[in-house]
Amino acid sequence: MKPIGLNPARTPSNTSPLALSELLKSLRKERAWTLATAADAAGVAKSTLSKIENGQMSPTYDMLLKLATGYNVDIADFFASASTKEASGRMAVTRRGEGRLHKTKLYDHEVLAAQLSRKRIMPFHSRIKALAEDEEIEWSSHDGEEFLFVITGSVTVLTEHYEPVTLETGDSIYIDSGMAHAVIANTVVDGGKDAEVVWVTAV
Repeated sequence: MKPIGLNPARTPSNTSPLALSELLKSLRKERAWTLATAADAAGVAKSTLSKIENGQMSPTYDMLLKLATGYNVDIADFFASASTKEASGRMAVTRRGEGRLHKTKLYDHEVLAAQLSRKRIMPFHSRIKALAEDEEIEWSSHDGEEFLFVITGSVTVLTEHYEPVTLETGDSIYIDSGMAHAVIANTVVDGGKDAEVVWVTAV
């Protein structure tokens, strides 16, 4: 199944692979790191980092966490506007469809409150789509905790320690992100519809 994403038409607030690749290149060059050094620091393959830097691959959330840790930056800095990074007494309003879009192979997330960095939580508005018949489920595991609320549709939450949990519209779940997990849309049960969720990760 894949979470796929929201209205991609809002270009000023979209996070394109190109924008992210330029940021990562800049961070690496600031540190005078080679591609190999940066890949080792982040714990990712050199070939993978090269593809990300060249805009040929959109990193998953797990990958972004590794990159943020390796480069010693806040993951929110990958999405935040530079003009608001140092603000205090903060507030952020995100109008419908105006979040920063981040696409991955399996998930498209609309990042909410994207103008703020150094947040303790990362809120997303996401759409989850079905896996192709021959596509494997991609499990995720990273530091932190997360909360998911189903706006429309039906999803199944898979975890390594518990039986699968089915969530319908209005249901929610809170899990330890360090436990391997995956979320898939119940398209057969729900008549082929995608699921729309609010997903909040504490980092």
